[in-house]
Amino acid sequence: MSQQKPRRSLIQHLTVIVVGIVALIYLINPAGPIDLIPDAFPVIGNLDDATAALLLLNALRFYGVDLSNLFGATRTEDTVIEGEFTHVDENNAGKR
Repeated sequence: MSQQKPRRSLIQHLTVIVVGIVALIYLINPAGPIDLIPDAFPVIGNLDDATAALLLLNALRFYGVDLSNLFGATRTEDTVIEGEFTHVDENNAGKR
């Protein structure tokens, strides 16, 4: 059986496009009029930029552009491992 891609609505497509464009503009123009968290704050100042980057990457992935290989990640197929589950009771582990 072949798996069919789920049908996505027009609202989903428009939302992803708008979020992707806004994230791209935010990343291209970091000194723009709106900076959600000023970069002067250590560590947390860059969280808004990181969030915009993640939103852009997810928008691209929505349309089939997967850039995870740029960061050294390898994508593998989902693997199902079958086996048995054994519960070990910590209170009685040493007793027989």
